Amino acid sequence: MRAFGEAENLAQLPEESLPDQDQLGWEMTAISAKLLESKGAYRCPWENGSTYVLYTSIGFVSDEPGTNTQEVECATHGGGFSAYVCEH
Repeated sequence: MRAFGEAENLAQLPEESLPDQDQLGWEMTAISAKLLESKGAYRCPWENGSTYVLYTSIGFVSDEPGTNTQEVECATHGGGFSAYVCEH
């Protein structure tokens, strides 16, 4: 993203973080999504701003234990399906 921003003279794109402006956040997310061929995006608001997340793949998770081959193990929270994210 940084190299693309520099090559295209997009001043904000090479920056590690930017002021919390919803429209600017979605603009930067849209550019990143296009370059990474993402499937979707989500905005995670928090008290000091927002984090924008891109999804590069989408899959279904079964409700049946043991039927999902993409299980993960979190040292803090234990085992689970890959559709869940642990936030520490």
